Order: sequence, then structure tokens, then C-alpha cells
Amino acid sequence: MNKILLFLLTTILLYSNNCRDKIFNITSQTDSKIIDFIEQITELCELNLIIDNSLKGELLYKDLKRVYIKNRKIDEVLNLLLSENNILYTLSNDILRVSYVTTKTYHLDYIASERVGETKTKVSLGSNEKSGTKGGSTSTGTQIETTLSFSFWKNLKHEISGILTRPEDEYKADEPIINEKAGLITVTGTLYQLKRVKIYLQKLEDKLKKQVLIDVNILSVSLNKSHLTGINWSNFYDAISSAGSVAISNISSNIITTASIENILQFLKSNGEVKSISNPKIVAINNQPALISVGNEYFYSIKETQVIESETGGSNIFNSTKVESVFAGILLDITAEISDDNKITLNINPSISQTIRTTSSTNDRTTPPDLTKKQLSSVIITEHGKRVILGGLINISTTTEKSVVPLLGYIPVIGSLFRSQKNISTHEELIIIVTPYIIKKSKNSDLTKKYRFIKDNLQ
Repeated sequence: MNKILLFLLTTILLYSNNCRDKIFNITSQTDSKIIDFIEQITELCELNLIIDNSLKGELLYKDLKRVYIKNRKIDEVLNLLLSENNILYTLSNDILRVSYVTTKTYHLDYIASERVGETKTKVSLGSNEKSGTKGGSTSTGTQIETTLSFSFWKNLKHEISGILTRPEDEYKADEPIINEKAGLITVTGTLYQLKRVKIYLQKLEDKLKKQVLIDVNILSVSLNKSHLTGINWSNFYDAISSAGSVAISNISSNIITTASIENILQFLKSNGEVKSISNPKIVAINNQPALISVGNEYFYSIKETQVIESETGGSNIFNSTKVESVFAGILLDITAEISDDNKITLNINPSISQTIRTTSSTNDRTTPPDLTKKQLSSVIITEHGKRVILGGLINISTTTEKSVVPLLGYIPVIGSLFRSQKNISTHEELIIIVTPYIIKKSKNSDLTKKYRFIKDNLQ
């Protein structure tokens, strides 16, 4: 059997007893085996060798590739020759351990909970329940439910299992053991398998720890008579560009711009009276939804009657009142995803609902109010600090304006001659301005200094 030729440099630390201080030059001959290298390096450095049972003979007697190593320390030599052949090793004091499979535990910070998003619309007009009869419960009304469930840890376990074992792997790894509360992930596998898991978890953690500060301006523009069909966004380019050199792009009905809030407000005021509805600022984790709600909750009561048959053949009637509610206002669902090149993908879903008629604030309502609903959904790619403008949601409301001449307007018979009323139609367009800011790790402490809160310029 041809042995590996090991030439120890005598120019550096010749008489050192610590093998870690020595420098090696190594040249391998043809048909050298991995076990040859392990035995010779063990003998040369006077190490104690422990070979794990997982390291099978066929791997130890595998042909070693032609190797030329110059001026390298023992850790570099072991890493080059053993790690490149999918062999794990540890060198502690004078003990060298080699193995094929090992177990490692990784830590990942994430909330141990399951995210469930639920949208429910339920309107019940009445119910009648009877016991003791099949199908005795009847109800009338409408119910629409949408539920979205996401379990981070269950998905992660499935993903790591797919990364651990590939068709080309000789060792078929078991599923990882995950402790959700502690954020610990225990994996058993070969060196190559553990490397794949480590790289994936590092990239995943980098993604999870990215955060976005989302600044939202929700504005209402009462359109003047010359803009009753909505704001003419084609004039936006000329109006804003004249205020300075800014980047503007048009994506369908959405506008992305670096123009200041002051310039945008100036343009909107040329189309009508501008009012600020809300200006929330929220910080969201990468790829996690943030919800903004602005509006009113309208409660109404439902009377229910239950008829329960007794064992003696009679029946008991129970009357009860159930309180339900509906929401009217603005719901804004925003999800931001940050790419590796710091591009921000925004999934924006605004929904606007309003009552058709004026709703009293008393508790005597027995039916839900009628609502009108407008909704749009948009996916936009933007950058740090660039504003996304969404418009086109127009609401038309009619109010009655009455005028009465004092004294004369209240005279019987002829008083109607001194009273008048007219219907006024108001066109309002809702404008949503979303500005995302990527929060970098090194600048978290300076966030309050770097971020300028927008002042109210709508007076």
C-alpha cells in the first residue's frame, strides 16, 4: 500500500510539542486511502484516535484524491482532507474524533404561535331551536367566512426534512426535533447535510429579522365640480415635476414617487378640499401582515326564541336577546416583503364600507344597517422611502339642506312659501399614501432621529 508522504517544515517551531503550532506540507501518492492519512497524522502528532461507529469501512478506505498542501496548520489540513470527503472531525487537546454522522442543535428566534387570519360576515335575522327532534334547529340569515392559517414551525419542520435528505445522499436522516417555545432545532446528519441546514437557517433568520416601518396617510378629497369623475392623475406628473426633480412611475392605477407629502397635498388641494382621516405608523416584520382599522362598530340586537320539550310532554319557551355588530369604515391590510437587493414588494388591500343611511346611535336597532363596500387589491414593487399613492375609490353621498325664513317660515298655510330645501351631492375620493422604510440593524437606535414624522398641513 502506498502511503501519504508527510513533510513537516522544520523552519517553524521545530521543537514544539503542540501539533497546532506546526506547519505541514503534504503530497499524496496514487491510490492513497483516507485511513492512511488519518493514521499518519495521528502518529506524527502523537494523538489519540477515536473512530465513531457511523464511519463505515468503505468510506475510510476510499481513494484519496491527489493532494498538494503547502504551509498549512493542522486544522486547515484536517478541514481540507476530511471535510471535503464528508467526514466530521473534532480535535480537542490530543484527542482526534472522526465520524460520519453527528447531532447538532440550532437556535432560531421566532414566536411560538400559530397565526390565524379570519374574515367573517354574519347577519342573522332569527332562529328557532327545538330539542328532541332531528333537524329541530332552524335559522335564517347569511354567513360568509374566510380563514387563513399559517404555522411557521410546522412548515419549517417540513422544509428542513426536505433539505436534510436528497436522492444523492447515502444517509437518510430522520425528521428534525423542534422545540417551538425554546426555538431549538435538533438535527442529525452528515457534514454535508448539516451544512445545508445551517445555510438555510442563516438565510431564514436574516429574512425574519428584517423590519419595515410603514407610514400610511389616509386622505379624503371632496371633489370640486370640475373633477366630479375623480382626480385627473395625468396632471400629477406636470404639477409635481414643476416643484422639483423627482422620480415618478405609473403602475396601472398606482403612482410611485419620491415627491414630498407637501407637494402631493398641494396637488390634491387643486382638485378639492382635502381632509386627513388617519396617519398611522406601524413597524412590521418582513413578510408578516399589518392591519389598520379606522371606523365605527354598529351594534344591533336579535331576539331569539327557543322551544324546549320537557319529559312530561309539555314545552318551555325561552326568549333571549343576542347582540351582533357590523363594522363600517376603512380596513387596510399591508404585507411588505424585502428582497436581498432591498426592493420592497407591497401587498396592499384597502376596503371601505359605509352605511347607506344615517344610523342612529341608540341601542334599539334590531336589524343590521345596510352597507356599501369598495375594495381593491394591489401588489407593487417599490424602494426604501418611495411613496405609493392609491386612488380611485370614490363615494357619492347626498345630503338635504333646508333653509327657513325666521318667523315667516312657521306661519300656517303660507309658511311653506318661506321654506326651501335642496339636495346636495358630494363626491369624495379616498387617497391612500403608503411609504415604507427599511429598518437596518445598525440604525435601530437612531430611528427616531432619522425618521421625521409628517406634520399636519391640512389646516
